[in-house]
Amino acid sequence: GGGEDDEDNGDGDAIALSYFECPYLAMGDISEDFRETNAVWQEVVDEGYLNFRGAASHSWAGEWNLIVFTGADDIPALLTGLEEGANRFGEGAPSPLTSCTAHKDNIYSQVYWTRPVGE
Repeated sequence: GGGEDDEDNGDGDAIALSYFECPYLAMGDISEDFRETNAVWQEVVDEGYLNFRGAASHSWAGEWNLIVFTGADDIPALLTGLEEGANRFGEGAPSPLTSCTAHKDNIYSQVYWTRPVGE
């Protein structure tokens, strides 16, 4: 994300960070579920709705032990991409996050990246 016009000020990219508190004993199943659903999100990225989507977890420090991160060119594209991905799973589809006890989202629109020259 981020074209030539916005490389200096960070405007133009958007990233959503979703934090979850999940039971330690459920993390293996949650990780497996994410691996299984990744193909759908990869299609959404490949089709240009999103720039990336991923997840990271830990099992040793802090209560927010799972984070899902999603990026797009701007907030409208981010919201469209998230909706597109959710629609592909259909209503009532099982969620890997049902065992998590707390959740919060943050969306950022001024994103600063370090990148190799020329990207």
